[in-house]
Amino acid sequence: MDNSDLKILYLTQSVDENNHLLRAFYQWLNLLAARVAQINVICLKEGAHSSLEKNVKVFSLGKERGEGKSGYLRNFYKTAWPLFKKGEVDVVFAHMTEINVLLIWPLAFLFKKPIIWWKAHGHLSFKSKIAARLASTIVTSSAAGFPLKTKKRVIVGQGIDASHFRFKSEWPAEIRKIIFVGRISPVKHLETLIGAAKILIKDKNYPLRFEIIGEPPLKSQESYLENLKNDVSRLDLGNYVQFIGAVPHQQILSHYQSADVLVNTSSTGSLDKTVLEAMACGTLAVNSNRAFEEIFKDLPICQFQDKNERELAEKIEAIMKMSPAEREAIGRRLRTIVVENHNLDNLINRLIDIFTAYAKKSHRDRT
Repeated sequence: MDNSDLKILYLTQSVDENNHLLRAFYQWLNLLAARVAQINVICLKEGAHSSLEKNVKVFSLGKERGEGKSGYLRNFYKTAWPLFKKGEVDVVFAHMTEINVLLIWPLAFLFKKPIIWWKAHGHLSFKSKIAARLASTIVTSSAAGFPLKTKKRVIVGQGIDASHFRFKSEWPAEIRKIIFVGRISPVKHLETLIGAAKILIKDKNYPLRFEIIGEPPLKSQESYLENLKNDVSRLDLGNYVQFIGAVPHQQILSHYQSADVLVNTSSTGSLDKTVLEAMACGTLAVNSNRAFEEIFKDLPICQFQDKNERELAEKIEAIMKMSPAEREAIGRRLRTIVVENHNLDNLINRLIDIFTAYAKKSHRDRT
């Protein structure tokens, strides 16, 4: 069996070309589809997907129709069982959510099909550890993205489309614009960014503009956004800190390229794609996520201690004192890191190799 014969069962949260948070993974579907025979996708929620390749079929568990948990479970097995029965599955690819590994394992075990689990988040729950035992292998973006030591773990890097996130052409004499891109969630510690903005703008009188791009992923987290806005108002930063909201994937490139610095205040332990996307554009990144410690080991200007607003302000100020040529040189180093270690083509190639190897092994074991 080679990859052109592969039939993949792809389990994921959402298939929606308009979902800016999961757009990159939507792109994976078409790139994988170009290399395999068939992809059947079971997702929790189905959105627009008119641009998917013809050999990708999408089956929804019904969140967009208002189904509850019992409906999800019923629809999951109602969809998955016939696919296994009809020989439409050579390998299962479970994206992120460990519950998909737990749910599909009985069928994968019965039909002797491998489960490849993509997990790239620093937090591992009890369910995650069970899923790790059930999966054939775990692919992850970095060691911090799956901190459980196991022979099953394969580090493949992130998948950044370096041809889309192009190196920017302008390096102004003075820094003016600093951005954050990502989910508006307590784990992102955006109060640290606001605290650093206060130090730089109010205490040191720098004429800076901060843009916070993103929205809360859950309704329960909308109060966190309101608290941040209240902090901005209380500190009299309303003219300097803007909450932009969600930006469509096709428009985010211009935000990266027009920014002087991207700040990432997250402490999730996952290799945040937004940092790597900004790096691909040559935009300087200042980050607190421990997942980047190895990447930035020779670039201390790019790393600060988690929740330390004063150190963040100091790092931004140090960048402000650099010449355009110095900033461009660092920007080129950052892009090289992404192109060499985290580009999308390499990731897809690695995934295809893993899928093919496990499908061949499964086929040999059955014959």
